[in-house]
Amino acid sequence: LGEFVPLLFSAFDDHFWTAITQGEELIITAGPDIGVRPRPSHGISTGGVRVYDTVTKVWTDAGGGFGAQRWMEHSPVRDVLFVCTAQQQILAFDTSRADHHLIKLGTPADSIVCDTSGTLRDTHLVDFKRYDNLIQAYRFYTVFVDTAGSRNHLIFFETTDLSAWRSLATVHANWEHSSQGMGQVKATQDGATLLITWHCSTLYCGADTSADG
Repeated sequence: LGEFVPLLFSAFDDHFWTAITQGEELIITAGPDIGVRPRPSHGISTGGVRVYDTVTKVWTDAGGGFGAQRWMEHSPVRDVLFVCTAQQQILAFDTSRADHHLIKLGTPADSIVCDTSGTLRDTHLVDFKRYDNLIQAYRFYTVFVDTAGSRNHLIFFETTDLSAWRSLATVHANWEHSSQGMGQVKATQDGATLLITWHCSTLYCGADTSADG
């Protein structure tokens, strides 16, 4: 073993080793070179959303504090952003503030576990409103599209008060297949009908498909 000579292999070029031998101060980074350094006040982010104002052309750290996210979808009928966090929890945020800062409004029960779509689905929930003649005002409803673990389920909530999601019903969408193939889910403008697409070939759904599907 005394005859072995230790060797150090490196992909760095000669300029790097020359700088080391001359005692120069070096900064080693990983990833692409973007040509800038963090500002002196830079701190670790708690995660959340950055908002770009197309009028003022200014970026704003909107906050949120939820860290990484699996998906985000904004309601088409009210100023609410729904976020599926890395912990697989759905959070609802108010997006109506002029300063663009997000305010948490609420979350459904812990039994609702969100995730990214294994079939590249870009709709994970549907938010719509219906006019209630009894109270002479709109009520809001949110449908969670649950396809995790070979499920085809639509879970309905009344979310007029997003601090208290009220469970209404769970529908097993088995019209074409019991556990596969459910695609996009959209609500009509009046909120009276849900439009559902199906992506169910015999390769994945076998013979368990509707005769008229």
